[in-house]
Amino acid sequence: YKWYIGHDWDLPIMANTDYIKSPLYDFNSYVKPGVFFKILNYELGDAQFIKALQGFVKRWKGKHPTPHDFFFTFMDITGKNLDWLIQPWFFEYGYMDLAIKEIRFRKNKHKIVVEKRGHYPAPFCLRVIFTDGSEKIIEDKASVWKDGKSVHTVNIKENKKIKSAELVNKFYLDADLSNNIMNYND
Repeated sequence: YKWYIGHDWDLPIMANTDYIKSPLYDFNSYVKPGVFFKILNYELGDAQFIKALQGFVKRWKGKHPTPHDFFFTFMDITGKNLDWLIQPWFFEYGYMDLAIKEIRFRKNKHKIVVEKRGHYPAPFCLRVIFTDGSEKIIEDKASVWKDGKSVHTVNIKENKKIKSAELVNKFYLDADLSNNIMNYND
């Protein structure tokens, strides 16, 4: 899929599949929706995700639901507006790309700036490695991007010096992995 990310033929999930040929059909029909489901599950948490999924199956058993019925059922059952996540992933051109923009030290705190360079909101897992060899894992949900911002600052309250930071790619669709690691030189 990495060969197709960001090109005109990388269509939104809701594109008419009559015009998509393999391997793009496979990515658009299985890989991208699968990653979306993982992100949605992570965003809602297992209990809420399972409750909404079971509610959808119960409501629509024996009927012919559309994708919109799925979206509205999930929002109804969870009580959450998920348009900020659904709209880009299903209806807009784009891709997932997160990067470490900078690491800075101010007022006795380290700050790591994570940038959303792609269009699709996605969660991230940040591994911070300190000069003493210890590590800290920080995870944030996709909702950090829901207000449309393109940067998110992670504050590190450890009283240690940072050696490097790395975005751990748990969702496998990051367009550019070369910007996911940064060494810190103070």
